[in-house]
Amino acid sequence: MEYSKSFCDLVNSFFKEKNDENLKFIGTGNPSAKILIIGKEAALSEKNLSIDFNFHYGLHQENTSLWAKCIDQNQDFDDIKVWGRNCKKYIREDFSPLYPYKHDQKIHRLPQNGGTSKTWKCYQKLISLVYPGILSEEEVDFHKYAFISELSSKPFPKSPAKNKATENSIRIRTTELFTHDFFQQFPVIIVAAGIYVSKRMYDIDLQALFNLTYVNEDPSEKDPSEWIRIYKSGNRLLLHCKQLSRCSNDLLIRLANIIREHINL
Repeated sequence: MEYSKSFCDLVNSFFKEKNDENLKFIGTGNPSAKILIIGKEAALSEKNLSIDFNFHYGLHQENTSLWAKCIDQNQDFDDIKVWGRNCKKYIREDFSPLYPYKHDQKIHRLPQNGGTSKTWKCYQKLISLVYPGILSEEEVDFHKYAFISELSSKPFPKSPAKNKATENSIRIRTTELFTHDFFQQFPVIIVAAGIYVSKRMYDIDLQALFNLTYVNEDPSEKDPSEWIRIYKSGNRLLLHCKQLSRCSNDLLIRLANIIREHINL
């Protein structure tokens, strides 16, 4: 695995210099991938402050230090051990943001079934449509071909109404994290955050943030909420759409077709 200079610089500077909890989560997946997906926030629940929440939120907040370990050990996908819900052991030292929850099944997670979230199931479907025949049909392995981050570092099991904590986190992350060269260089960026970008929510100027120009909107003939807003500049493409958890196959197919045409697949 070759970690780019820009990614190493980002991890090292945030790991050593940044002490803001809003900047402790950089992302997961392949930092050398062509596709960056930015969601709303991690779907973790603080209800009853359960052991499960504290454990997984701890890993969420250790993201930069875990990436520093990946870089130091030059970890590749084959080096990562099976980890997570279907091995039931949760060996903390084996967790890696390069390939989190390795070998989770491509089914919706229910208690004890070793499955994944609805969002990750959709990510798996999208990346498999972009790269047909490469991904597993049974397991979640889209991390090999995409890098995943979140607009906000504040976890919620379901996206909340506008609130100060999320607003502050997004303000800090759009100012200090996503402006870094690492995030600016992806050929394809998907902001799957729906109305979070709007003025009535968190007012994110995607054109200014990623130095791109709005081109047009691709409307859906089947569902008015499944529009795709397209931004471009040179060899870079940004697609803004709804959250990819409760979305149709039609939206995933349209996103994949636009991406495949852009990167000449």
